Amino acid sequence: MSTQLQLPMPQPRAPGLNLTGLVMSLMADGTWWTPYQLQRAIEALYGEWHSDSSLTARVRELRRAQYGGHVIEKRMRLGTKSYEYRMGY
Repeated sequence: MSTQLQLPMPQPRAPGLNLTGLVMSLMADGTWWTPYQLQRAIEALYGEWHSDSSLTARVRELRRAQYGGHVIEKRMRLGTKSYEYRMGY
């Protein structure tokens, strides 16, 4: 008799939590994130895939007053031509 393989199920998103809220919750700890890392984290947590350009747009939204007017720092990732972002305080 064989046992059925159990696949991990992503957790459901909290009601009313939009993509900007997901990005903000991930970036709230102040660590540096690339869009790719944000993409993989959201996919692992919620089973959702979002494009890099969509995620960088959400990062830019965090600077707007209606989303809290957060300070978002941007720098070139060492040894690459890509950028990484973090939410400053």
